[in-house]
Amino acid sequence: MRLGLKLVNAPWEDPAVFVELEGQPGAWLIDCGTLTPLRPRDLQRVDRVFLTHAHIDHFIGFDALLRMHLGTSGTLTFYGPEGLSAHVRGRLTGYAWNLVEDSELILEVCEILPEQALWTRFECRRRFAEEPGPRAPHEGLLALPGGVNLRFAWMEHGVPCLAWVLEEPTGHSVDREALRATGLAPGPWLSELKRLAGGGELSGDLQIDGRAFEARELAGRVLLSRPGRRMAYVTDTIFNKKTVAALRQVARPVDELWCEASYLHPQREKARENLHMTARQAGRLAAELQASRLHLFHYSRRYQKDPAPHLAEAREAFAQTLAPPRYGSSGGPLEASIASSSSSSSTGIPSS
Repeated sequence: MRLGLKLVNAPWEDPAVFVELEGQPGAWLIDCGTLTPLRPRDLQRVDRVFLTHAHIDHFIGFDALLRMHLGTSGTLTFYGPEGLSAHVRGRLTGYAWNLVEDSELILEVCEILPEQALWTRFECRRRFAEEPGPRAPHEGLLALPGGVNLRFAWMEHGVPCLAWVLEEPTGHSVDREALRATGLAPGPWLSELKRLAGGGELSGDLQIDGRAFEARELAGRVLLSRPGRRMAYVTDTIFNKKTVAALRQVARPVDELWCEASYLHPQREKARENLHMTARQAGRLAAELQASRLHLFHYSRRYQKDPAPHLAEAREAFAQTLAPPRYGSSGGPLEASIASSSSSSSTGIPSS
């Protein structure tokens, strides 16, 4: 399954990235800042949210998202660092919840601890009373729908804070000449075969026009494979050896690095004091992670309305720095061409 990421707000506004899922009705969010630009139907599509931390600019959109899901029968799942369940509970207890007994909406919260994931459940029909769930070991990743893997690394921001890495599964397309050679007519079975291949479920047979075909053998004949991409989202952290080392473990190499650039380099001491990064440091991080492209976001408001200095500064360290694709812009997020890996060499890690 291919993923398409788009920034919801301007780079100097609240962080939130809308994630399109190829061929799927649902959508995901990375961080949950102000969500005003999202169309109501897109808010209703969201079924998973990956929160870096619970500062207000990353979490203020929770109420708008919940409001659009009230009255539905789905499950809205939040992933985040230790303490997230308490933050969600705090938001829920701020409202009165009579007259909701017929609602089937469920909120699930997954707190990621160093060695395990801690689940908590809030059912609307029970007035969002908290129900402790299971604890499950994660070994550094969680499996998501569509064969996507979620990896994470702990960042330094004075509160529990995570960086996220989304890994696409190996993709598959149809070799038209090989298909013709089989004598089989195209049909829904091709989509099913690609789905089975993407999920690694090729052990059985596939029924086509009343005939049974071994799925693994057929996939080997008519499908072409493409490697999945890796997208990393890093924000609200200081740039130092510890941060870079943690990210190298989970996000090297990376196809798309979405990275904060709260300050410009002349304000690097201010960035350090506030546990943020500069645009130049974002470029250096992209080089360290062998990124193919870098997208900058989360500028301080002092820089609003002019992203050019941030892009120029980051490009001094990493040439493939691009303005992030924006929600609502022309062309779908899944239509962008895949940039080749940058050949930029490492610019080194700071000593502190």
